[in-house]
Amino acid sequence: MGMYDTIVCKEKLPVNQDMVQLGLDKTENMLFQTRNFNGCFLKYILQDTTLFEVKYKNQRFVEDKRHFAGGYLANDGEYLVNYPHHGRINMYDFKEVGNWDCWIEYNITFSKGKMVDASLVKFDKTDNTERKKELNKFYEDLNRINNIYYNKYFLNTKLIKWFRKKLRDLLWYVADTLLSISVKL
Repeated sequence: MGMYDTIVCKEKLPVNQDMVQLGLDKTENMLFQTRNFNGCFLKYILQDTTLFEVKYKNQRFVEDKRHFAGGYLANDGEYLVNYPHHGRINMYDFKEVGNWDCWIEYNITFSKGKMVDASLVKFDKTDNTERKKELNKFYEDLNRINNIYYNKYFLNTKLIKWFRKKLRDLLWYVADTLLSISVKL
């Protein structure tokens, strides 16, 4: 999985009969991913056959100790800028509908930011009952392992996790120091 951009589609796109039967024929307000733009997790909107890039007037860092980076960016003042893309993009999405896993893929052709053509490239539906059974079995096994007494009352306690993290950090520091010494020799 690499970096991608998000497209909010507010247009009616072509659908096939399987999509209609599964209720996926309403493509308005569907989210798609694409790798044909910058790949910087930017957001685009396709509405009125025009492609827009979503920009923000203000971005600020909000400190949050629960977040892995110590915080996150909060965006204020959303506005749209015409994005004059010329060429074809491929956009795709995955939906789980009942007992079906559905992969939807479109090719959209633009000329100076205006949608010229839209075609459904791929629509695959796969029965997901086996996948769900395997996933449930995985979580049951994980729950069973976590409830074994030495995992529950010893290995997975906060004190032991803290100690293991400190030991890991110390070993990384020693390994890094030894590596830098060996490079200098």
